[in-house]
Amino acid sequence: MSWAEVFKINSNMTKPLNTLISELISGVTTLLNTVSTNVTTVNTNVTNTKTQVGTVNTTVNTINTNVSSIKT
Repeated sequence: MSWAEVFKINSNMTKPLNTLISELISGVTTLLNTVSTNVTTVNTNVTNTKTQVGTVNTTVNTINTNVSSIKT
């Protein structure tokens, strides 16, 4: 990279470094909050699925009990 290219890049910087760092931290914080929300949603979905599977198992056990009663 030539000195002219470096000068052009540096001349195009319109924000102070502390502002850029603050904006970067804000963006990363937003991203982490989104990831955290998504993880919470996945955990809720897993819990709901476990509940539904438990309900299905209870229903199957009830059917098995009824079938056993009918056999005897």
